[in-house]
Amino acid sequence: KFEIDEILLELGISNFFIDVYGSPTPKTKAIALAIEKFQYDSKKTIMIGDSMDDYKAALNNNVTFFLRQTEFNIALQDDLNCLVLKDFINE
Repeated sequence: KFEIDEILLELGISNFFIDVYGSPTPKTKAIALAIEKFQYDSKKTIMIGDSMDDYKAALNNNVTFFLRQTEFNIALQDDLNCLVLKDFINE
């Protein structure tokens, strides 16, 4: 098991995912692997993330990016040309 699997279990949200990728797989590669494995259309796929690395990985795969707003990425919220989500409850 990977650390991300344990985190998802602890949060009680593991059942919302059909596959999970984490370190050491680079984000750009993880997105490409998921698109290939599940035969997704990248134009109908979204990436939700909170960092510049997440944004770049989405761009590298022609995937729409949603920035999850946090107190740690305030500069990104102003700099990136993407949709911003405050949280998953009130949006």
